[in-house]
Amino acid sequence: MSDRTRQDPNAGDILDKVSDYCDYHADEKVIQFCIQHDVLICKKCVRNHHSECESIISINSAIKDAKYGSAFTDIETRIEQLNRKIRNVSTRQTHDYNYLSTKKDKIKNKISTVRKTINDYLDKIERYTKLFMVNIGGEILSETVTTFKIKTICLSNSGTIYWTNLDNNEIHTVQPDGKQELFFSSHELEDPRGLAVDGKCNVYVAGYMSNNIFMISKDKMKVKVILNYKDQIKSPI
Repeated sequence: MSDRTRQDPNAGDILDKVSDYCDYHADEKVIQFCIQHDVLICKKCVRNHHSECESIISINSAIKDAKYGSAFTDIETRIEQLNRKIRNVSTRQTHDYNYLSTKKDKIKNKISTVRKTINDYLDKIERYTKLFMVNIGGEILSETVTTFKIKTICLSNSGTIYWTNLDNNEIHTVQPDGKQELFFSSHELEDPRGLAVDGKCNVYVAGYMSNNIFMISKDKMKVKVILNYKDQIKSPI
């Protein structure tokens, strides 16, 4: 083991292939290192060739610098490896986020499609209303399908069905033979709700929003407002 290795046990790995003796003065051991010329030197070298060099350090200092340089290189390598791992994790997270975002959008679109299908079906059901005329024994005498939005319905003694249509502020009828027709409509009648027919088949209808009550004869020749807001009528049903 060389003197330098005995002085610093960790120097062995660094200086295994370095001779103890000067390359220029074979009988002299190297004792210093010239940083300016990057060379190991002996006493004669210092005196003869490096007397004006300012960057001359001892062998031990050179060994420590070499050792710390290797340590820093190892640290830099580990830091770079860690940075690569961090970049890989970040890339995977970005990929996972994009995948989940795409999956989320697909699920939302599917939910919207299902919701639209359900709403369309409910709208279809709502648009079609079946009216049945039955006798006291429960026997169905007639069946009528309408697309109107029915609010109130009543039956006259002649067998005619009357109902109010909220969509158009109208009164419609269905005759015993199933024939449908518009019975009454007026811009003065808003939101028709309450509906009744007397023994003479005069029809009475209450305008919830127009605050009035109409009377319409069976032949529609007589139409008049029999009560309104002046009679303290408010939102009749």
